[in-house]
Amino acid sequence: MSTRPWKPIATRADLPLPQTEESEHLEFKREPWPDTDDGKREIARDVAQFANHLGGSIIVGAVDDGQDRLSGYVAVAEAASFSVVAA
Repeated sequence: MSTRPWKPIATRADLPLPQTEESEHLEFKREPWPDTDDGKREIARDVAQFANHLGGSIIVGAVDDGQDRLSGYVAVAEAASFSVVAA
C-alpha cells in the first residue's frame, strides 16, 4: 500500500490532463533548467523541496496558463538525457 499523497507518473497515460493545477506535489516546467551553475542550483532546489516534503513530480515540457493550470505540453529536445526518478 502506497503512503504517497500523489500518483507517480510512470507512463504517458499518467500525465496530468489540461486544467490540472500545480500543487505542493506537482510542478510544471516548460523548458529544462539551463546547463549553468544557476540552472544546477535551481534544479537542486526544486528537487530538494519535493524530497524534503512528501515527494511529487516535476514535469518538464508542461506549459501552464499563467495561473498555474496546465494548458498543454511542448516537445523537449533534451528529453533523451533525462531519467525518471521516483522520490
